[in-house]
Amino acid sequence: VKESVGGHKWNPVDWIQDGCTKYKKNMAEDLMAMVKVSTPSGCVQMVLPLQVRMLFRHAVSFFWTGYMSYSRGAIVEGKNSKD
Repeated sequence: VKESVGGHKWNPVDWIQDGCTKYKKNMAEDLMAMVKVSTPSGCVQMVLPLQVRMLFRHAVSFFWTGYMSYSRGAIVEGKNSKD
C-alpha cells in the first residue's frame, strides 16, 4: 500500500513488485523481532484475567504497528525521481 502512495511509478504491478522486494529484504529481521515481542506478550496474556486479555493484545498490536511504521515507514525522497 505504501508503494501506491509514496512510490514514483503509476503501474500497480510495479507497486506489488517493489513492495514484495522490500518485504523480502526485511523479512528475516522483522519476523525475528515479531517473535521476540509476540512470544513473551502471549505468555503474559495467558496469565491475565479474561477481561484484560483482549485489551492487552490490542495494546501490544498497536505498539507493534507503531514500531514497524517508525522503523520501516520512511519514504525515501529522490529515489527513482525523474529530474
